[in-house]
Amino acid sequence: MTVILWLALQILVWGVLALLTAIVLLAALPLRIALTGEAGAVARLRVTIGLMGGMAPGLVVYDSARPRKPRKKKARKKPKRRKGRTGKGSVRLAGEFPVLLRGLLRQIRFEEFRLQGRFGLGDPADTGTVFGMLSPILYGLHARRGVTIALAPDFDTACLDGQLRAALRITPITLLPPILRFVWRVFGPMR
Repeated sequence: MTVILWLALQILVWGVLALLTAIVLLAALPLRIALTGEAGAVARLRVTIGLMGGMAPGLVVYDSARPRKPRKKKARKKPKRRKGRTGKGSVRLAGEFPVLLRGLLRQIRFEEFRLQGRFGLGDPADTGTVFGMLSPILYGLHARRGVTIALAPDFDTACLDGQLRAALRITPITLLPPILRFVWRVFGPMR
């Protein structure tokens, strides 16, 4: 009887180790996230995720053209009042959040960004002001590889139409160090 239990325990331990190894290997594979969107008479947004850096077929995560399932309405309960987090912990959280965001953004690689379209606010002065504010960004990003922006102002009518295509690459396991660093700095021992 003890031999059978010992064998079952070994099978369980090896199964858990194999599962953990598979999870780590999947987290080490890059993901390719692609966004395609259109604005105009009909607005549409589609987000796909491709495993192995896009080598595997993409999985559609969100598509605004899909019909939505009707939700069943639930009886609304009166929300409980939560006490806000105050004190030194919330100040540490607010102070470390930009560092976390910067660390996460460093791990994201943009492969492609294409924006083509036109916009107008109805008033030529407002359209010119907005286009003037956007111009340094629009023309400054042209120097980057994989970035194509063709955004034209329309001074006659109020409009917004165009196409967007963006693709970025993320390796999930590389997001772990900035997250752990953030958790340690916010919730770790007090200094």
